[in-house]
Amino acid sequence: GMEDERTPLLNKTGGKKRSWWTRIDVVLVGCCLVGLVLFELYTVLVPEVYDAHPRDGSYVNKYGEGGRIQQVFVVPGGGEGRFVINWITFYNGESEDNMPRSIVIIGSSTFASVPTLFTDSLECPSMTRVIHAVEVIVPKGSSTVPYGLQYNNSTWSGEFRPVSLGSENLRVTMFGDLAGMTYNHHNDTSIPLLNRLAGSNLTDLIIHIGDIAYNLDDDCGRIGDAFMIDIENASSKVPYVFGPGNHEAEKWELASYNHYLHRYRGERIMGMTSGSRTNRWFSFEKGLVHFVVLDSDAWVNRVSFSRARIQREWLEADLSMVDRRITPWVVVCLHRALYCTKNDDAECTTESMQLRVGNQYVLSPQGIEDLLLRYGVDVVVAGHTHHYERTFPVANGQISPAGIVHIQSGIAGGAGQDYFAVSPKPWEAYRDTQYRRGVTQATFHNASHATFTQIDIQGQPIDSFLVIKHNRSYV
Repeated sequence: GMEDERTPLLNKTGGKKRSWWTRIDVVLVGCCLVGLVLFELYTVLVPEVYDAHPRDGSYVNKYGEGGRIQQVFVVPGGGEGRFVINWITFYNGESEDNMPRSIVIIGSSTFASVPTLFTDSLECPSMTRVIHAVEVIVPKGSSTVPYGLQYNNSTWSGEFRPVSLGSENLRVTMFGDLAGMTYNHHNDTSIPLLNRLAGSNLTDLIIHIGDIAYNLDDDCGRIGDAFMIDIENASSKVPYVFGPGNHEAEKWELASYNHYLHRYRGERIMGMTSGSRTNRWFSFEKGLVHFVVLDSDAWVNRVSFSRARIQREWLEADLSMVDRRITPWVVVCLHRALYCTKNDDAECTTESMQLRVGNQYVLSPQGIEDLLLRYGVDVVVAGHTHHYERTFPVANGQISPAGIVHIQSGIAGGAGQDYFAVSPKPWEAYRDTQYRRGVTQATFHNASHATFTQIDIQGQPIDSFLVIKHNRSYV
């Protein structure tokens, strides 16, 4: 009878001959390995590109916004007294070879730059955004800076409060995981709180550490647009810094970060100044604080491991150059936590350990806890898991006066909650089992004292604690 072609056959030497099924398996595995290697090489060798894809020049935005200035936000710039004013318009037939200038007017000074075009060519090739980012220099001693924006025939005006290096009582609002209101129809978010804090002069700086809008790229980016409009009453009044989370990775978390890289490209100036050359991780200084923003997904998402290695090298160089006489406080902000509790899934077990000490994968990057301890980082603020908790000062899993306080503030609103399904760890100082939406408010009073308060969306305190530095020595 005929042999089943899937049955191994004897070759001339008496050994087993590979079946065609086996050969296909080998080819598929080989293709997958080659693909992963090529993608890894791509993430290492190819720079983050900000130029646009070709268009036919005839598109008029169907979102109904045309060339109107919108989604205004301010971020720190490349040094003291410098800020970057950012906004978006939609492509409205401008000549790509001779784009109008993005203009910011402050008093008698005019600042200008050439905008860039961004098209999500994979999913929405017909929708093009014009990305504006203009670095400005504010007058010394300014407490409030009125500013005007111009592009084509569109204008916008507002004012923001700059914060200077060396000032005491810096007030900072920090959190992760925040959805929009208008498009997502969420009413349980911290957006009204943020707008109120900024509008009533109750915060000087906002840091949003990942998972922005849920998601920036969804519905051809309209969800991201609506979110940025929702927060404009905050982001146009005080510096509002964005860091990446796993939801910014896009494209099935293959680390494209398209919308994040383009929408927030003005933050790349902080990257250039701090040596990272990217807006995925960078540092800046305000008040008495050296802030570090990291891309924590690089330690968890295998396609980004190369970025973790680069990031660790940059982080050590950055921390080693901090002058604690100027910025006695060092705060690290990242999306995923080094210390957290939730349940038995990976987020607060294997993934947090990967950030702390590395993991078991071949060629995996080292963790970062050793660097944070070596260079005397004071506080780490994270999001990702949707609840609030904090630790005692902890080092290598043990409570220690030389350790770091870790704050988990991942419940700014609109994304549900992650219930605590395990007992508290010995290093855990507080967990909010009522899962109240809110943000972390910090005040850095002076070189030795800082207060941290978790507040709910009505502005009421959930938890508060004081951090006191006792003659810590630094490398």
